Amino acid sequence: YHGLGAQADAITHYLNRGSILDLGCGTGQSSYYLAQAGFDVTGFDFSSRFINYAKEKYKDIKFRQGDVEKSGLPDNNFDAVFAYNTLEHFTDLEKSLIEMARIIKVGGLIIIQSPNLLSTKLPLSAIKKGGMTFEGEKDFLNLIWMAFLNTAKLFSKSILKKGKIELRKPNYNYSFPDNDATNYANPIDFKVILEKIDMRIVLYQKFDYLSDEKSIWQKILASLCPSAMSIIRIVAQKK
Repeated sequence: YHGLGAQADAITHYLNRGSILDLGCGTGQSSYYLAQAGFDVTGFDFSSRFINYAKEKYKDIKFRQGDVEKSGLPDNNFDAVFAYNTLEHFTDLEKSLIEMARIIKVGGLIIIQSPNLLSTKLPLSAIKKGGMTFEGEKDFLNLIWMAFLNTAKLFSKSILKKGKIELRKPNYNYSFPDNDATNYANPIDFKVILEKIDMRIVLYQKFDYLSDEKSIWQKILASLCPSAMSIIRIVAQKK
């Protein structure tokens, strides 16, 4: 479940067939895997360079370049929107999620998988990986401090439930994972915003479609501290 192809399982677990907008499709590889799984896929990305490459490589798949905040796509048009490692790059999450909800049909799904940049697990895991985080390399004490701050922020968000996502200055000289993120993506704010725009949460921080891979201990930890997991996994349905 580490490659793009396996991400199709996140969708087939909830949707057998139908039309999908692959939001942030990049060079089209994820759109290709979704098409192979039997979906009617439209790849969508802000980068014209990526879209042109995708159109050339995957000629049987529809691709469209644009800004998700003003996509120009028709209302109630897709059975699902799939956002894989995408939403951490947006600057107005609420506006983007509103647009995603607009273009799916009633009963349609928004399926999100993104890094949780306020994860408690993230800095603790980095201790074993040379201290590298999305904010660069940190020593042991700074990683412990980062874990403490992240935990405090998540706790505060769970109490206040404002759905306000803090922006950050991205580093576009890509040198380590997620250093080009434009916001501190986290599951609590995503959930609050989705519920605010009248979406029903179907899955929140669970391993339902990864049940054969995760150990019992991982599942227990996920159930006890869902918001602290290193990955955001949310499925929401339009009412």
